[in-house]
Amino acid sequence: MIRRIRCIAAALLASSLHTVVFAAPEPGDLQGFQWNWENDLWARGRTDRWYTNGMRYTWTYALSDAQSETTPTSASPAPISSRIRKFGDDVAALGPYPGRQSSTVGYAIGQNLYTPRHIGDPDPQPMDRPYGAFLYFSTTLSAFGEDDGSFRATDLKLGVAGPAALGDETQSLVHRAINNDVPQGWKYQVKARPGIELSHLRLYRLGAQTLPDWLGTQVGWGAVVGSLRTYASLQGTIFIGAVNNNSAPLSIANEGDFVVQDYRNVNTYRHPLLFVSTTITGVAYNYFITGATPYGRSEISHMPWVGALQWGFSIPLPRFLGYATRMAYAQTARTAEFKSPGLDRREAVQRWGMLSLNVDLD
Repeated sequence: MIRRIRCIAAALLASSLHTVVFAAPEPGDLQGFQWNWENDLWARGRTDRWYTNGMRYTWTYALSDAQSETTPTSASPAPISSRIRKFGDDVAALGPYPGRQSSTVGYAIGQNLYTPRHIGDPDPQPMDRPYGAFLYFSTTLSAFGEDDGSFRATDLKLGVAGPAALGDETQSLVHRAINNDVPQGWKYQVKARPGIELSHLRLYRLGAQTLPDWLGTQVGWGAVVGSLRTYASLQGTIFIGAVNNNSAPLSIANEGDFVVQDYRNVNTYRHPLLFVSTTITGVAYNYFITGATPYGRSEISHMPWVGALQWGFSIPLPRFLGYATRMAYAQTARTAEFKSPGLDRREAVQRWGMLSLNVDLD
C-alpha cells in the first residue's frame, strides 16, 4: 500500500512538471518563476535538525487584464495557459480580490522535511521531534494595491504527510550525494495523513509618504488553518535600499508559507534591498511535533508562542536570456517550538538559511 501511495505521489509530481515544461504558456500569460530553498546548511552551526529542509518551485500568471488577448475561438481549444489563468480569474472573483491592482495566480510544488537532532540514531527518540515530511501542490492568489501599498495573498495547499511524502528518499539521496551521514530513523516518522492547508497573508506599508526614499517599514499578519498545522502570526519589517512610495511590501518564506510572488510590481525587486523582520506566532496545532508515530506519540508538546528574527538581502542579478532575475538570501533564528524533558529551552533555538532565485518574464 505504501509503495502504491509513493508511486501516485511521484506520478502527480511528474504530471505537474510535464505541464510546466512541455505545455509552455504564451509569453503574455506567464509572469515568472521562483525557486525557494530553506536549509539549516546555510545557517550558523550548520545543524541538521528539526525543520531541516524546504524546497518550493513556483510559476506565476497575471490575472484579468490580459484575458481578452487569448480568448479561444470555437475552432481551436484554449491553450493550457489560458485555461489556468481563467481558473485563477474565476476563483479570484469569489474572494476579496476583484478590482485589486496587480493580481496574480501562482502554482507551486513543494516539500518540507523535519528530523530529530540525532539522525544517526536508528532507535525511536520519543523526547525529540519526530521525523516527518510534507509533499504538496499549492495555488496562490495575490494582489498588490498600488494606491495604498498593501499586499494580500491566499494560498491553498493539498498534499500528504508520512511515507508518501518521500522524506526518507529525498534526505537519503542528498546526504549520499554530499557524503554526509545518512538518516537512520525515517521508519519512525509521523504516520500518513492528508495535508490540507489554507493560509492568508496581509501586509501594509507604513510611512510611505513621510519616510525617505531609502527606508521602508511595514506590518502584517498571517494565519494558517489545516489538517497539519494551525497558527496565526504578527510581523514587522524594516527594509533599506532603493525603495519608493509605490514599493510592494516584503515577506520571506517560512516553511513554505507566506511566500510573496508579486511579479506585477517587479520594480521593487530590481534594486538591492536589506531587511530585518520580527515575527510572533501563536500555535494551536502542529502535527509534525505532536503527531502519531509507529512508537506512539512523542513525549513533547508544542510551544503556544514562538518568536523569530529574520534578516537578509535581495539583489538583482545579470539578465538571463533577456529576462530580469534576482536573488534573495535570509537567515532565520527561531525560539523553541516544543518542550521536552530531554532538551533545555536555550538549546532549542533553531537557525536556518533561505536562498531564493526569481526570474521575471514580463
